[in-house]
Amino acid sequence: MRKSVILSLYRPLDIRLMVATGIVERIAEAADIILLVPKVYLTELRQRVSGTVRVEALRFPTSKVRSDDLYVGFTGGWRGYLRDRLAAIAELTYGNRGGANESGVLVRAEYLRRANRPHMLAVWAIANLACRSRTLRRLLQQMWLWTCPFRPHADLYSETQPVLLVTASAGLGVDGMVMAEAAAQGCPTAVVVQSWDKTSTKGYPPVAPAHMLVWSDRTAEEAVAYLDMRPDQVHIVGAPVWDHYFRDPGIERAQFLREFDLAADTRSVVYVSIGYPAHHEGNLAITETLLDALTRGDLPAGTALLFRLHPVYFEFEAERRDLMRVFERYLPSDRWHVDIPSGGGNSYFLDDKDGQKLANIFRHSTICVQASSTQMIEAAIFDCMVIDVAFGRWHNKYFDLDISDLDLTHLRRVGSADAANRVNSRQDLVDTLADLVQREDDGRRDRRRALVAQELSVNRGDAAKAMADKLVELIHAG
Repeated sequence: MRKSVILSLYRPLDIRLMVATGIVERIAEAADIILLVPKVYLTELRQRVSGTVRVEALRFPTSKVRSDDLYVGFTGGWRGYLRDRLAAIAELTYGNRGGANESGVLVRAEYLRRANRPHMLAVWAIANLACRSRTLRRLLQQMWLWTCPFRPHADLYSETQPVLLVTASAGLGVDGMVMAEAAAQGCPTAVVVQSWDKTSTKGYPPVAPAHMLVWSDRTAEEAVAYLDMRPDQVHIVGAPVWDHYFRDPGIERAQFLREFDLAADTRSVVYVSIGYPAHHEGNLAITETLLDALTRGDLPAGTALLFRLHPVYFEFEAERRDLMRVFERYLPSDRWHVDIPSGGGNSYFLDDKDGQKLANIFRHSTICVQASSTQMIEAAIFDCMVIDVAFGRWHNKYFDLDISDLDLTHLRRVGSADAANRVNSRQDLVDTLADLVQREDDGRRDRRRALVAQELSVNRGDAAKAMADKLVELIHAG
């Protein structure tokens, strides 16, 4: 008799991870899948996955998809108030088996700096105590379960009797309530932590997972040290979302230049990653600085700039318009091009062709300019030199800091390989870029290889199969 599993995915990139890489279809060969997603994705996903996968609406509303309401019906009373405080505590809390977590230290310091109400000071104080006491961390998890009495999927659990819930975070946002419902139903949770920072920079699980699937040996160590996972609960499977980087042969350079409207005699393509909007001020500075330098002739002859917007910019309309106005100030040229991820919005995240385009960008670029992103790792896969921009402010719900002051665990981990060329000002960016284009070598090739070995320690090119196989194994054991 086939067993059942529930996959609850509410973030667009997590849906892309599990669907576009074929993981869902692989699992469906061995088990019955109930795929819970925000209602806005129902039509597309029902067309995309095979008929053996049952796609249902996630009944916990989420703010990650704009067509949904915010937790309507789930926020009232003392339980709601306490749940909000517990969620804030979890975001500031980490285990301490490996010593203090740099991310936690910085997040708590920034939270305290903004704390202007008694309840915020209480959250900060309890989080500090929880970082020192595993008993308190377990007590907070029990309190979280009490604040989440919701059973909106009770009929699905009764009908399908799942042996496992799979989420893509250890309790971020809606996942915390989804995991609490599963715990009340006696269903264990397996978390697929497919990110460079979720084991060190996204807080403590409000519900203890039974299993955690991670990228690498280093992220496995972080799961044990900071999230109180036992080593036998942590499974290293690799990074499925990057499998195509190792498998796709790509296109020829001449075709690549034509597709991006760049001059046929281009010697060096500089890929400029316009990263997450939290660094919007810095992104504007990078864009203006490099286009000015190209226009003035400060970059070596034959240099072309290829700009690409982070897909999340589609959720930040005002900031996206800011960027486009910068580009509009410069005359069109076959020495620079702006690439906008295909589709945008919700449909982009189900489009695996855009991933192939990004692979070709890395493959044919000499240098990648980025700011504290996973593209340091991705560029290293293709032996592409990296410039790490360390100027401009980083502003989100946790921080309002100069990006050079973001002393986070995952950034320390990646930075320890010393594979990137760090720049601290606009002029430093231009000078370093011109020098690297001229020399075509930064002497860091071995360091880039070491970074890839560190961050992708297993299953390069075969991580989707490895993840699916491990989940099937856990389902059969349930």
